[in-house]
Amino acid sequence: MDRGRTLTSFDKMERKITGRKMDLVFFRQRHEYGCCECSRYDGQTKELYDDGFKMVKVLKDILYNFYMKSLGALRDMTLVGFLLFDAKFTMVLCDTSAGYVCRINHACPVDLPEAARDVGNELLPMLKAVYQARLAMERTNKLVKQKPAEVCIEIEERDDILPSFTSEEYISKRRWSSPLVED
Repeated sequence: MDRGRTLTSFDKMERKITGRKMDLVFFRQRHEYGCCECSRYDGQTKELYDDGFKMVKVLKDILYNFYMKSLGALRDMTLVGFLLFDAKFTMVLCDTSAGYVCRINHACPVDLPEAARDVGNELLPMLKAVYQARLAMERTNKLVKQKPAEVCIEIEERDDILPSFTSEEYISKRRWSSPLVED
């Protein structure tokens, strides 16, 4: 498991750049309501970066976008994230119940069934979590759509309008040649 890793005291590790691009983003019209990050194998550093840093950043960015659109409904909104690493399914909830602090809650991980006969018993908690997440996203969508759109039509009157360009006399840059004189 640790064969390809290096110790930072001996070798300098390369910096891991985490971007905003997730494996899956939940959209409705122009708004984002949640995201999902997946990994194939267990025990990778991808789980640490994506769960601990990247997912939290993206959920906070989405929450900030909603802050700009509908400030009054911000305390009632809940954003949802899903983490699928190896055979574990975890739901992440992001909200601002106090209004000024972003709260991130991780639900207990659900182990995905490995045998076909266990699918009936072990898949039910995951489907329940996904359905609850869908209801939370629909509730957030409803809160965003309730706020009427505001259009600012105030026109500022300014006395000192500067010209967009200054005109100068037209000076020809073309050289005039003198007519040929025949002898």
